[in-house]
Amino acid sequence: MNFTDRYKRLNQIRFALVRMVEIPDMQKYALRWKRIGDGYAKIGMECTAAICYSNWRRYAAIGTGVHVRLEVENVLSILAM
Repeated sequence: MNFTDRYKRLNQIRFALVRMVEIPDMQKYALRWKRIGDGYAKIGMECTAAICYSNWRRYAAIGTGVHVRLEVENVLSILAM
């Protein structure tokens, strides 16, 4: 897999995580952010990797097995501000 293919695949996974509105297990979600960060680091995208690692640390601190359901209406209203 070349650089472009890896970059596109990592972006697809990252965008899917960003769009999630229901997170059944926060630790697994956090670990996905770490893995994506590792992928970006492997292809030399250090800044994007750092953002993913930051998300990993933030979500991992929330707790093990925490089920989170985001209220989409609230998120959309905040974005509209």
